[in-house]
Amino acid sequence: MPLEDGDAAPREVLLVVSDTAYRSALGGDLRSVGLRPIEAATPMEALTITDQTPGISLLVVDFDTPPGTLHAVAFARMAKTRNRAAKVLLAVRHADDADQLDERDLGIFDGVLVKGDHPATLAAILGTA
Repeated sequence: MPLEDGDAAPREVLLVVSDTAYRSALGGDLRSVGLRPIEAATPMEALTITDQTPGISLLVVDFDTPPGTLHAVAFARMAKTRNRAAKVLLAVRHADDADQLDERDLGIFDGVLVKGDHPATLAAILGTA
């Protein structure tokens, strides 16, 4: 699902992913399409980064947040309160994982990214292709 027409292509992207290997791979994919990833292992770390780093235009949050941390939906709501201009993508393992969310919760996200998508697919989603 591409971001809406007219949205500026993001440059700085905050990755909120607990899995170090996936976060690193996604960061590499983002760099390969000309973006600057900023990595956070937890939603709380990401909120701190969001508060301290103006100009983040896109956040990618993992659906599989660790127990005891903010759920992806709660994080997305808090992040959008802090930075209304930022877009938030939900990263899922399988395309149907997002079906676990009701429409209201899914609506907080600006798109869904399936983990393992090729960098060209990621670029198309982000509007940088």
